[in-house]
Amino acid sequence: ASASASASASAVASSAEVVDAAAVSSEVRHFGLDKLEAAWAALRKEFEVLEQVWQSRDRLEENVSGGKPRPSSGRQALASALRAALQSSTEDVEQGVEVTRS
Repeated sequence: ASASASASASAVASSAEVVDAAAVSSEVRHFGLDKLEAAWAALRKEFEVLEQVWQSRDRLEENVSGGKPRPSSGRQALASALRAALQSSTEDVEQGVEVTRS
């Protein structure tokens, strides 16, 4: 009877450890996602500021030169890539990271 009780207690302890491990794993995953979401929010704000700077620069150049400024292809490519990554991040924060890698 003692061996049976010991085995039963061991099984209960193992079950509790599995549940604890799952809870810890979930907390760690959510912590990582929270950090990632915060990083995307910060990047989104920074990109909005960057777009305002570009618009201001374009207006200044237009006033100084009298002509319509043409954004550089590098700036257009960067803006397009950032928009795509930010859009993807609103749907899935991890997918946004993948978009930036491509």
